[in-house]
Amino acid sequence: MHNREIEFLSDFEVFKAGNYDYVKMCLLIDGSVVGDFDQPVLYGSLELSIFDVISRLTRVNDIIFNKNANLDDVFHMLYNAAWKEEIIASLGKTEARFSIVDAKSSIAIPIGIETFDGEMAFYLTLGKETKFIWKDWCTKNIKSVAVDKNYLIDFYKKMLFMIKAKIYP
Repeated sequence: MHNREIEFLSDFEVFKAGNYDYVKMCLLIDGSVVGDFDQPVLYGSLELSIFDVISRLTRVNDIIFNKNANLDDVFHMLYNAAWKEEIIASLGKTEARFSIVDAKSSIAIPIGIETFDGEMAFYLTLGKETKFIWKDWCTKNIKSVAVDKNYLIDFYKKMLFMIKAKIYP
């Protein structure tokens, strides 16, 4: 499987305020920014959120959509299931069956932290290709890149390692 480069912003910032460590960061994916680099987040919260996304991706039941499914429809089906707990049995050519728990487990970015507030991305299978899909904040377009689940999990582990190395040199 070909993985387009999903990269952690290499010039992320770590700073201290009082006794607390903060991080400014975002993801750069295929020319798009996911997250707000200017929004600092408490390191402990970020660490828990990254552990959470790793745990979700490790246990997710792959949601498989028809290869002809419209990405906008797919994104909105998953979003409505994950955040509004609404399941639409079949929308257009998606032909996917999944639970609310599956939709929540397929969320592929850290959640519950300021950096990714308002952002959303999912891991899923479209036909036979696994994808990371997200809504571009600026254009509001749904975008996707092919990515293997293990690659994505390793990416988040590496990201956490890089941040820890900066805080605890």
